[in-house]
Amino acid sequence: MARLIAEHIKSHNIEYETVYRSSPLFQKLCAILLFGVFASTPAGACEDGHWIDAVLANGQILKLEDGSLWKVDPVDTVTSSLWLPISDVIICDGKIINVDDSETVQVRRIR
Repeated sequence: MARLIAEHIKSHNIEYETVYRSSPLFQKLCAILLFGVFASTPAGACEDGHWIDAVLANGQILKLEDGSLWKVDPVDTVTSSLWLPISDVIICDGKIINVDDSETVQVRRIR
């Protein structure tokens, strides 16, 4: 599916970067499709509709809008420390996917 989208963009001489940056819906679609390629769990195990409320302890902890707290794997804190509050995220099988940045970090729920 992701390849079909890329081919469609190329065949219509559309600059991918322009489409990606100008369309939040396209960003979300790409993140979901890219994650689907690498995910090992069924789609039903993923939760969307979340966003970051706060990035705490230099990216070691993510607090979501529902009050849940997630401990980020130490390898991924460089990535999560740069995430912004209000970024849309998807929670899936021990990972949080930042839809706005198309980045993924390993996490463990702590509350």
